[in-house]
Amino acid sequence: MRNEEQVTPKEFLEGILNCDKPIIILPHEQADIDAYATAWLFRDFLKLRGKKAYIYLDSPSLELRRFIEALNLKTFSDDYDRVLKMLEETEEYCLLLVDIHDYRRFSSSKIKNLVERSTIIFIIDHHYGQIPREKKIVAYRRFYPSSCEVALELLENEKEFAMLIKRKELANALIGAILFDTNFFLNAQPRTFYHISELVKNGDLKLVYQILKEKQRELPERIARLKGAQRLQLLKIGNTLITVSKIGSYESSVANALLSLGADISLVVSRKKENSKRYIRVVGRSRKKVNMAAIFSKLAKSLGGVGGGHERAAAIQIPVDRIQSEEELVKEIIKEILKILQNALS
Repeated sequence: MRNEEQVTPKEFLEGILNCDKPIIILPHEQADIDAYATAWLFRDFLKLRGKKAYIYLDSPSLELRRFIEALNLKTFSDDYDRVLKMLEETEEYCLLLVDIHDYRRFSSSKIKNLVERSTIIFIIDHHYGQIPREKKIVAYRRFYPSSCEVALELLENEKEFAMLIKRKELANALIGAILFDTNFFLNAQPRTFYHISELVKNGDLKLVYQILKEKQRELPERIARLKGAQRLQLLKIGNTLITVSKIGSYESSVANALLSLGADISLVVSRKKENSKRYIRVVGRSRKKVNMAAIFSKLAKSLGGVGGGHERAAAIQIPVDRIQSEEELVKEIIKEILKILQNALS
């Protein structure tokens, strides 16, 4: 099989179905609804094909925990315990990463060990960014609004597909994933509506929509959003407004809030510590035709960090010893944004 992301659906499925070991399905840390639904869809598919497949849901996000509770969905706690037992017994396994392609971004030593011990890594993802090649990788990546749309495309011609999407709980999870990752269809593509039209035959779009829309932000997140606005610096380039702010947590939420206040592009900077390593992290959001993921991926490659995401929502993380300061990293990002804006004007 070709060890690259241009594999066909048939090649990808043949590869993972030919795996003669148990398959651990691993979402990204702080797993969101999209990662959860994608993992669930593929777990059930693999089990229908007679495979041993387990989801390792180690640190679900607050939004996902609320979503699961509101709809009384599966937590896959038995799967979690089974994976821990496999690790204790040093059992061999294959690994399927969902909604993430760069395993170097994992911070948990437990998950890093999980990745390191895998014999082969399969990937289903929809983010921009470089896929590392230190291990044997088989990736199916398409730049759709959500990872579950990539997974649905992979399985839509399989005989089990109709049976899977008839499962109401799973259909609701997939509807929630699409609503969540497309920002309630604002970032949808034509195929998004095809998938939704199939899922709503058994799922409850209205119910899922109401649950996601009615979420209440916790006090710490609300404080972070207000502090982000309080600390912002404003740059005006032609008719484009760029905001830069620093915060300790909830960077994505703060970046989104600054867009809602009127920014065209928002950059939110924070310092992170993972084990003994320290990083500078920047989250970017854009309403302009500026590919933030391409900018962050390019800079990460040159600065020795990791970066990527979507065209209008991305992040970059650089070790502190590879960059002089937060200001220096922001300066490099703005320099790349300026190039794009100037090219658009010319």
